Amino acid sequence: MSSEVWPGDWYDATGYATYYTAVGPAYHTGADLNLPHDLDRRAPVYAPADGVVTFSGRSSGAWGRLIVIRHDPLPDGQVVWSRMAHITSPLVREGDRVERGQQIASIGNAEGQLPFHLHFDIAVTDILERRPDHWPGNNLDLVRRHYVDPREFILRHRPPGR
Repeated sequence: MSSEVWPGDWYDATGYATYYTAVGPAYHTGADLNLPHDLDRRAPVYAPADGVVTFSGRSSGAWGRLIVIRHDPLPDGQVVWSRMAHITSPLVREGDRVERGQQIASIGNAEGQLPFHLHFDIAVTDILERRPDHWPGNNLDLVRRHYVDPREFILRHRPPGR
């Protein structure tokens, strides 16, 4: 099923709204993307869609470095934000315009705090622009209010032929 969205051998180790205890009990806000056998170590991270970087830097807790992008409005006018976390070697800064498929960083391990993987989520409110390190923890209602399942969102909004 993951091959519909995540390319090749990529898989989501912790899906949207999954309850888990990796960094304390919480409901997950997005996807934890991995490759088998640590092959994701320092793999490129690409912008998922066109937009403007609203945050690029270190954050609190287990996030390490992260990037937030405010994406161009969808055809229906909806604006969404994406967050890529636990990264290393960011290639973009706040205010930079990015294009879908542009490399923006490499996959990291939250500066040694976690195994290598990419945390990827999509917010439908401006919570990530206001609070790039937002984490709703145990509050499933906040997860559902601010975030959407990134896999489902991509399946519904991916440009034709991609």
